[in-house]
Amino acid sequence: MKGLVMASLLFVFAQTTAAAESKPRLCPICAKANDAQADYGEKAGYTLARGALNFGLGWTELIRQPGKAAREGKNVFHGIANGIGFSARRTVRGLGELFTFWTPKVEGAYMHISNDCPIDTMQ
Repeated sequence: MKGLVMASLLFVFAQTTAAAESKPRLCPICAKANDAQADYGEKAGYTLARGALNFGLGWTELIRQPGKAAREGKNVFHGIANGIGFSARRTVRGLGELFTFWTPKVEGAYMHISNDCPIDTMQ
C-alpha cells in the first residue's frame, strides 16, 4: 500500500512539473490579462494595469540587463545595449497597452498575448 501511495505521488509530481515547464511563468496581472476565459471588463482592467507597469517600470531594464549579463559571465557592454533595447521595448509596449486596453481582447485579430511580464524577475 505504501508503495502505491509513493508511486501515485511521484506520478502527480511529474505531471505538475511537466505542465509548469510548458507554460511561461507570469505574474497574476499578466496571467489574467492573457486569460481567454476572463470577461471583457476583467481583461481590460488587467491589461491597463500591465500597460501601466510596463510603462512605469521600463527603465528598470537599464539596470536589470547589465546585471544579468554580469551574473552569467557575459560582456557587460552587451548587457547595457540589451538594457537600452529592452527598456525601449517595454516602455513602448506599455504605452501601447495604456492606449488600447479597452479594445476587445478576443481570439483573432485583436488578441495579443504577451509573455513579457513587467514584474517577473525569472526571465
